[in-house]
Amino acid sequence: WSWMLSLIHIQTLHLWSGKKYDCLVKGWLTTTLSEEVLRIVIDLNILDEVWNAFVHAFARVSFDHSLALKQWLTSMTWGTNTLVVYLHWFKFVCDDLAAIGKPVTYQKKSWWLLNGLGKEYAMFNTIMLRPPIPPYSKIVTHLESYVERHNLDAQPALSGSLSLSLLAFSLELCL
Repeated sequence: WSWMLSLIHIQTLHLWSGKKYDCLVKGWLTTTLSEEVLRIVIDLNILDEVWNAFVHAFARVSFDHSLALKQWLTSMTWGTNTLVVYLHWFKFVCDDLAAIGKPVTYQKKSWWLLNGLGKEYAMFNTIMLRPPIPPYSKIVTHLESYVERHNLDAQPALSGSLSLSLLAFSLELCL
């Protein structure tokens, strides 16, 4: 529900007010909704009512839900999934927390992402957690680069090892 996050910005804008603005935004919203979601807001006239209906229907702002998402985030591991799948689910949970008003700080996001990588990436974690800790987006970029190098080194024709990947990655960070 990425479009819901952009609605947060609309809710906070008080530059335009009145029926024209409400009608304009409600019209824009209703043209992008599925039939099931449209049923929730079809009889509402004021943008605030539409917004509150969306929050009630989708945000599930409850202590239990917030706690469950945080538990999932802190215990999430890469496991047997691809890196793309792991990063997707990690971002999905972070986005859900942000949508219910419990955004995850970049430091915590970086920490939990690195902790979920597993023992094979302990050296990578050590490098990333050395002060100053890079922002989350840089850690993701470095991780993708590191995994790509590790996959290349793991190919039989190259006969490399994880330590070779780590050395190349460390040198890249120093440059």
